[in-house]
Amino acid sequence: MSFERYTKRSGDIVLLADIADGKYTAGELIDLLLRQLADYEDTGLTPEGVKDLQFRARAAELSAGASLHHIIDLVRAERAGRLMMLPCKIGDTIYIMDGNEVYEATIWTIESYKNVRGSLDVLFACGTMGTFSLDDWGKTVFADEKQALHALAVNVHRKIEGIVNG
Repeated sequence: MSFERYTKRSGDIVLLADIADGKYTAGELIDLLLRQLADYEDTGLTPEGVKDLQFRARAAELSAGASLHHIIDLVRAERAGRLMMLPCKIGDTIYIMDGNEVYEATIWTIESYKNVRGSLDVLFACGTMGTFSLDDWGKTVFADEKQALHALAVNVHRKIEGIVNG
């Protein structure tokens, strides 16, 4: 979609762009101006709203290093089930809570598959430490050692409460 400007500003005065070159007749220019005005009004945005949207789009591009169009494509892909944010990548160190200990492991492979419910699931393989499902994240598998140790402490506390109260 291209945008052609039909006006120009000179201080506080708004002038029609040069039509002396014969590109448009006066009637054609009025028709173009009305169509462009109608397109703008169809957005429902005020001039301030347009400026705010431009500012937000530029800020998103600068902060994410991606264009607004790219971000929109990612959102559409996620809604269509074609995009999933993973908690780690191959080579990352993870922490596995097993019994009363926390083990450090490295992600070797990541595989996706359709599970028995028909939805997408992901397996993370860590060599001798086994494989883990996406459902294990935040329960027994953690990207941060502090989170794993905290979960272990909560687990131990619950076991002690069970013994004392049980």
